[in-house]
Amino acid sequence: MPVIDLAVFLNAPSTDEPAVQDACRAIAECLQATGALVVRDPRVSYADNSAFLDMMERYFGQPHEAKLKDVRAELAYQARAARRRGQLRVCRARLTRSTGRCNA
Repeated sequence: MPVIDLAVFLNAPSTDEPAVQDACRAIAECLQATGALVVRDPRVSYADNSAFLDMMERYFGQPHEAKLKDVRAELAYQARAARRRGQLRVCRARLTRSTGRCNA
């Protein structure tokens, strides 16, 4: 999984810069292939990043029942509980426009 450095976007005088275009392509390809990416933001300190990761580890380290309190069904897909055994496998093929299903 590539690391996307936001400095490319922050320092570019225009979105037409080749580095910006390359980064956009890398982001699109990564999200299409895996649904996730790693972002590096030069404005975030190491201490802040470590504090964030510690917070996320504490949250996801809770029992499943504790995390269910955060489920808000009225928000539909935006805030739901993951399956107990993890997320579903990501489809690495393109989705068909007509059905929205994986065309593997």
